[in-house]
Amino acid sequence: MTHHFELFGLGHRYAVAANRVVGDVTFGVDLQRERGGAGAVRIYLQGEADTRFAGDTNSIEGVAYATLAADDDFCEGQPKPVPQ
Repeated sequence: MTHHFELFGLGHRYAVAANRVVGDVTFGVDLQRERGGAGAVRIYLQGEADTRFAGDTNSIEGVAYATLAADDDFCEGQPKPVPQ
């Protein structure tokens, strides 16, 4: 699997898609956090993931949304340290 990941440049492809999702979702997440806290953010993000998986069980965007929904710090609005 690692060979295919490198051969087809999937790491870059997934990173670009995930970054796009994070950029696109910021307003909606902030709004949900104001309305109902981390729980509302988690429900919103998981709903977005489920919507994408309904159309494509291998959706890159679905994985990004589901990963964000599972991240307590992200849902609570706590920034992650930027790797140096």
